[in-house]
Amino acid sequence: METAVKNALEAFSANLVGPLVEEAETIKAASQEIVPFDLGDLHDSADVVGVNVEEGSGTIDVIFGYGGQARSYAVAQHETPPSIYHHDPPRVWKYLERPVYEAAEGMGARLAAKIRSRFEGGGGSGDTFEGS
Repeated sequence: METAVKNALEAFSANLVGPLVEEAETIKAASQEIVPFDLGDLHDSADVVGVNVEEGSGTIDVIFGYGGQARSYAVAQHETPPSIYHHDPPRVWKYLERPVYEAAEGMGARLAAKIRSRFEGGGGSGDTFEGS
């Protein structure tokens, strides 16, 4: 029984990573529509860096954002209010925070639908998802 539960949890985690990365990619794309843009260095630094799955903890982190060589500039542009840095619309400060908050609404339902689809044969491990 313990092995079956462990296998089920591993299958669930494996099928959660893809939908979480998809959410991060969607947030990144939305942020690129509003990120301050001058030469494009900040815009081009956006990335979904990776996934960290902490075995046994139930924690899955998707790491994404702006940075690289533009890290300091990214922080300054994100955290400095419009009274100091002016951006022509639709470019704004809080260019990553805003899409994250917007994506949070309905994220649970989107993730559930994607995970269910994977378990029901729509791109997952082939296991069935019962009890929903």
